[in-house]
Amino acid sequence: MAVLVGERLRLALDLLDEQPPTVLEAIVSLAKERQRTGNFPKHRREVREALIKYAEEVCLKEAHARERRLFQGITGLEEDFGT
Repeated sequence: MAVLVGERLRLALDLLDEQPPTVLEAIVSLAKERQRTGNFPKHRREVREALIKYAEEVCLKEAHARERRLFQGITGLEEDFGT
C-alpha cells in the first residue's frame, strides 16, 4: 500500500510540474482558499502548505520559463512576461 501511495504522489507531482502557469495559478488559488476556509482535515495543514509553496516557488517559475522559451522559439523575440 505504501508503494502505491508513494507512486501516486510522484505521479501527481510530475503532472503538476507540466502544467501551464494559468493552471498552476488556479490550483494555488484554490488550495489557498481551501486552506483559509478549513475545508480539509486539520492534520494535513503542513502537507498542504508545503505543496502550495512547492507549486508557487518551483512549478510556477519553471512554467513561466517554459512559456518564455516557447515564445522566444516561435517568434525569435524576447518578451518579459512579468516573472
